[in-house]
Amino acid sequence: MPRAAASTRRLAGTLQQKVPQAAISRVISYDMAGSYALQPIGYLLAGPLAVAVGLSAAMIICASAALVVILSSLLVCDARHLGAEVTA
Repeated sequence: MPRAAASTRRLAGTLQQKVPQAAISRVISYDMAGSYALQPIGYLLAGPLAVAVGLSAAMIICASAALVVILSSLLVCDARHLGAEVTA
């Protein structure tokens, strides 16, 4: 879990630096709401997919779909250059 914690800290730091203070709670709430709202849809699709193609194939399909979504964010130029600035 240390890698997940580091990722969360980096996201929180970037949000604090890039999002105006008046809007940060709204941005975080939209992120959390979207994440939690889509979980049940994933659960509903994963079971029938595993029955249809088998567990191993379903795991590969789901991991591939997640990878495509993550990498597609790199198509946005601002997202590629987004990062927490290091202050000394």
